[in-house]
Amino acid sequence: MSSKAAVLVVDDRRENLVAMSAVLEGSNYSVVTANSGAEALKRLADQDFALILLDLHMPILDGLDTAKLIRERPRSKDTPIIFLTAYDREQDIVYEAYDRGAVDYIPQPINPKILKCKVDIFVEFFLQKDELRKIRDQLESEVQRQTSAVTRTNEELKREIAIREKVEQRLLHESAHDALTGLPNRTLFLRALMRCFQGLKRDSSYRFAVLFVDIDNFKRINDEHGHSIGDDVLIETAHRLEYAVRPGDNVSRFGGDEFGILLDRVADDVTAEAITKRIMAQFEKPFVYEKGNLHVTISIGITLFSGEFKTPEEMLRSADAAMYVAKSAGKSGYSFAHRQQSNATDSPAPIP
Repeated sequence: MSSKAAVLVVDDRRENLVAMSAVLEGSNYSVVTANSGAEALKRLADQDFALILLDLHMPILDGLDTAKLIRERPRSKDTPIIFLTAYDREQDIVYEAYDRGAVDYIPQPINPKILKCKVDIFVEFFLQKDELRKIRDQLESEVQRQTSAVTRTNEELKREIAIREKVEQRLLHESAHDALTGLPNRTLFLRALMRCFQGLKRDSSYRFAVLFVDIDNFKRINDEHGHSIGDDVLIETAHRLEYAVRPGDNVSRFGGDEFGILLDRVADDVTAEAITKRIMAQFEKPFVYEKGNLHVTISIGITLFSGEFKTPEEMLRSADAAMYVAKSAGKSGYSFAHRQQSNATDSPAPIP
């Protein structure tokens, strides 16, 4: 990373600024702090930032109003904003934050690893875009020079443009997909889930389901076999999940050993359970690696849409909680959120 990259942290509480600065300390990007929305706007007038971490709750000028003003300024209108919020109690505010231009949010109290990981990703994306801009400027300068000399052919120009478009497409793809498995990431998963919620407005009978998948004892796999084998397990798990679901279903990796599956047009327990059993059956055969076989199991939480869910995050958390019920019952199983009891894996049922 280049020292030219900087992250702006905005929070009215000094202890929060100190804590977040300490987490990000030692990175090859600088951290700039502001203790109010007004101070943040002053910082943005003088400097470009790769990312803004913005507290929702601040006196006088709160996070939402500050974000609105940031977006109205040409210099900062495209700067990514991650909101900091106690999201369990503030779903309406979170959605309003997305409307104001947020790209993500981090729940409080802040998990240092999540904070560091997300900031690193957005800074890297900023640097890639900056590098792309430099390449683009160089190309445009070269095109002008060569055109004036009438030495360049149309085919050469087309190839230059094609290369630039491929680079842009790659950067856009990487920003929304997991680098290890190639699966869509959590942000893309939530967007797909939001579209399902919006589909209810067009068809009140439309239904869908969310599966939260977690690899059992993944830390032990990493500790005993090494992170290289752990990565192979994650990649193979992604392949097996994709193989087991239907065309049109969405498989995503949230990070670590957690995966999400969005099942389209699933109206009842029978269909959801049949698909879940087919997924579980994929993990009956061992993972083969250079030193032998490795038996890997998974736990799954299942949530079908109901009127009680007002947001995609609520539905996802319900499936997450159901997954932990399955783990507490002995792992290698699944649990429906509304049943609150785990089910042992048995032979896969036919899928309607």
